[in-house]
Amino acid sequence: MIATREKTVMRNIPIEYGQWEYLRAGGNATAEIKQAIAAYIKEQKKQALQAAALAMVDDYSNDKELIAFTALDDEPIL
Repeated sequence: MIATREKTVMRNIPIEYGQWEYLRAGGNATAEIKQAIAAYIKEQKKQALQAAALAMVDDYSNDKELIAFTALDDEPIL
């Protein structure tokens, strides 16, 4: 296994004072913001994959060459 080090970037993001107070009152605002960003990115990737799959439904339904080897799915590998 190769360990990688992610690059850290510092950015100022303006938020309303009330938002900052809410985050600060909850404890570690930085950790909560990082978790929110990670969850947002994960959801965006999921939606992009779903959109790509839906875009391909018509192709796989109508183009038999794309599924030509599907009949072999349950065959044992020699």
